[in-house]
Amino acid sequence: MPPPPPPGGSNPSVGGTSKRKKPPNAAGEKQDVGWLHCTVYDAVSNKTQCNYCQKVVPCGIYRMKHHLAGTGYHVQPCVSVPDDVQQQMWNNVNNLQSNLITKRGMAVADQNVLEIDDA
Repeated sequence: MPPPPPPGGSNPSVGGTSKRKKPPNAAGEKQDVGWLHCTVYDAVSNKTQCNYCQKVVPCGIYRMKHHLAGTGYHVQPCVSVPDDVQQQMWNNVNNLQSNLITKRGMAVADQNVLEIDDA
């Protein structure tokens, strides 16, 4: 006699569908604005190709956005990107860096509070 089905629906491991959330940049789920300006060149090695200069960039969308923004951060800047796209990528990269600095600052501030409370 087979075991009873789990509460709340069918068993996803037996022909059902899983309700797991996919990462935002998983295959078929490309939501980052940078994907509008490049394509996947090699998914296995995480390489992307610029739609403007055809340069192949390693390390995924993060580095491609730096390529398009012209920051020169671990990648050669794109010389063919339109000005509006370059500005959009610059703003995007700048916001990501600002958020990272803020998060790190909060973590340091939280750590300092803990150290003061422990004293």
